[in-house]
Formats: sequence, C-alpha cells, structure tokens
Amino acid sequence: MAEERRSFQETRGYPVFFMIIVSIFFIGILALFYNSVKVRIEEFDKLNLKKAVLNSFNLPVEDIDRSFEIFIQE
Repeated sequence: MAEERRSFQETRGYPVFFMIIVSIFFIGILALFYNSVKVRIEEFDKLNLKKAVLNSFNLPVEDIDRSFEIFIQE
C-alpha cells in the first residue's frame, strides 16, 4: 500500500505550530509596547498618589506637584 504524502499544512501539528508562532509574535508586540510606556505609567501612578493625598486633606490640586511640595512633608 502506497501511503500518500501530505503537506505540513494538512497535518495535525500545523494548527498548533501556527498558533505558537502567532502567539510569540503578538506577545513580542505587547512587550515592546509595555516597555515603551512603562515610565509614563509609573509617573502617572505617582501623580495619582500625590493627588489622592492632597484630596484627603482638602488641599488644592490645580498644580499637584507644587501643592504637594508646599503642604506635604515626606
């Protein structure tokens, strides 16, 4: 009996291999995006913390950094 040769795309392993490649590609894109905005996220978190501290004492929050520097001692 002659066995018919199938291409790789017709095998059971092709969908698994394809999904691994696609996943690695998109994980790489997400990692690059995360690293490019990491500093901005950290600055935003610090600013929100300062704003929350100022709000808890009913202090002005128009210029958060200046108000925090004047009214709050760490």
